[in-house]
Amino acid sequence: MGGRDKGTNNITDAEEPDIDGLQSPYDPEDTDEDDLWFLPAMPEDRAPTDMPLPAAVRTKRFKPDDWLLAETEVGRLFAEAAAQLARYDERLRRLPGCHERIALLSASAALEVQGDWLPAERIALYVALRERGGDEALELRQADWAVRRYLSGLDPRDDLSGYLGRHPTDRDGFLDLDLFGEPARGEEFSNLSREWLSFLDAMEANYAPPLIRAGAAFHHWRTSAISAPGIITEPAVIASVLAADELQAGFVPVTLGGRLDLLAQGGTEARLRGWLRAVRDGCARALLELERVETWRNRATDATRDLSGKTPPRIIDTLVRSTLTSTDMLSSATKSSKAAIRRNMAEFENRGLVREVTGQGRYRFWGIKA
Repeated sequence: MGGRDKGTNNITDAEEPDIDGLQSPYDPEDTDEDDLWFLPAMPEDRAPTDMPLPAAVRTKRFKPDDWLLAETEVGRLFAEAAAQLARYDERLRRLPGCHERIALLSASAALEVQGDWLPAERIALYVALRERGGDEALELRQADWAVRRYLSGLDPRDDLSGYLGRHPTDRDGFLDLDLFGEPARGEEFSNLSREWLSFLDAMEANYAPPLIRAGAAFHHWRTSAISAPGIITEPAVIASVLAADELQAGFVPVTLGGRLDLLAQGGTEARLRGWLRAVRDGCARALLELERVETWRNRATDATRDLSGKTPPRIIDTLVRSTLTSTDMLSSATKSSKAAIRRNMAEFENRGLVREVTGQGRYRFWGIKA
């Protein structure tokens, strides 16, 4: 009874293999918990049954010496960026008043780096009219903040909280315009900003050039999380102003240099190379805009030589300085009547020198047609 019949692979009970101890190919292997590399290590002072606590993501913070060492490796790129910056600064001297144009372009580019996009003309209309922005209200206010800071001539190191628009309250906190999400506030902001300023002082004490100091300050600001996550406009504007120390330009159009270079990752050398490329390429792009404006000015001067009076040359000068301008603005700038401005602008439009951007009969704004 205990075995099989002959002819059918006779196996008795005594001869049957013990399958209880065998492992199927589909059974998981027994692995000691210490070998599970993907699990967080258990702190010694916690029980094995406790749930692991979430660990905060930490970003590497670089010291001044790290940036100074990186400076020695980027000499050629630094020379290229400095040369392009000098050309940009000199061209601005030949076209006084064009800072606003580059500021509007830079503010638009800063929003684009941040993941938003608004054309410079849209920002110019908001700056001029202070109209409600609708769905774009927050981005327009951020761009307006950037343009005013670019053109203010203020040094952010003198009053950082005022520069950012974060004002202390009676309590441990700050009131601000809430333009940039949830940035560091109160005691946290005080500590972080004090550390950032000390970092800048250390860079300057070691004779780091303004371009190097500004690039290091930009990345130090971001790794310190002084601004809200994802916000680029604040540190980009501040670094742009710091980079133009002792220059006529007032700020460096670094945001025009491209998102990938400005937000370069890795060690200090990789980040510094990205920053210098952004400075070089941003200045080159700004130079193209200034060349476009200068070419238009020469063409407009030749095309309006037959027009009498002082109003046409004054209109040309105003259009060179302003991205967009209205009848009221032109009347105030040229000291001419609104009727004279309307007649001249109609003639400029007929000669293909300007274009009207609002598409409406009243409150019209013009820009150069180059």
